[in-house]
Amino acid sequence: GAFVGNFLLQIYGARRVGARFKPNLNLRHPGFRMFIKLAVPIMLALSVVFSDDWIIRWFGSYLVPASITWLSYAKFLMRVPLGVIGQAVGVASFPFLAQLYAEKKYDELNRTLNTTLKGLLLMIVPVSAMTIALSRPLVFFVFSHTRLRVPDLNATAAALALFSISMFAWGAQNILARGFYAGRNTLRPALIGTAITFLNLPVYWLLVRPMQFRGLALASSTGVCVYAIVLFVSLYRSTANKATLEMVGFFLRVAAASAVGAWGAFEVVRWLEGRTSWQNTTGAFVILIAATPVGVVLTFLVGKLLRIRELNDYLKSIPLLSRLRRTHS
Repeated sequence: GAFVGNFLLQIYGARRVGARFKPNLNLRHPGFRMFIKLAVPIMLALSVVFSDDWIIRWFGSYLVPASITWLSYAKFLMRVPLGVIGQAVGVASFPFLAQLYAEKKYDELNRTLNTTLKGLLLMIVPVSAMTIALSRPLVFFVFSHTRLRVPDLNATAAALALFSISMFAWGAQNILARGFYAGRNTLRPALIGTAITFLNLPVYWLLVRPMQFRGLALASSTGVCVYAIVLFVSLYRSTANKATLEMVGFFLRVAAASAVGAWGAFEVVRWLEGRTSWQNTTGAFVILIAATPVGVVLTFLVGKLLRIRELNDYLKSIPLLSRLRRTHS
């Protein structure tokens, strides 16, 4: 997959636009010098995005042996929606942001950045809240057929809930960092990421002592959230983006709607857990099927009450829903 996507597909795309490869070792070529200038800060940075796994494994090696397994499995599950939503949005938006910067259309660049970030938050924040609410049945559904026992699965679910707090930050930093990259500034996000990594080390140490593996998951979420917030403030100041307060208000409204939806889903989970034998793949799947629609509907209704107008805009962009709306009308 990496070979096809990162190499063969790029060759195909380059040939489609007329690019041809010829061996050339011109180290003074402006394009090569720009590449070195932009790539080196990313290569040398110790951003929390890349170093978090190493730090967790180092601290986790001093805990009970299964701690690293619980944390690794939990983070793996947390990354699934990030790979589907967060990374895809970041990669898709970058060419447009870079083109607008090159054309010096800064106002349009800011509008595109705001729209992209809103779209990401509207998708990822409800998923984050629902993952927290459904963490136990989700973990049992995915891993109950393995050699993990019930205590292992419960511990993994606890770590997943704490990791999922920062799911929005993991997705947002993808877009915010690319906002800097589009402006040919890779040094600032590298410096910010490295600084926050070192500043967050005491947080891992302080939380791991009383909370054990849960402390590592919470420290991880803390570091990534701070990193995303600092990137957000720095980028919006550097681009003179006047929508800072608007974006904060939007996030708070989406978070409030998502919290209500997650609460509804959690109540369904709690009610079913006390009345069914669910600690297996089939039972966990039934709970997920029962609780998820409740959370989604509540999130949508509260979002409408909070006047999140972007909710309708993004629903209209989904072909199936657009067809249903036209048919109904």
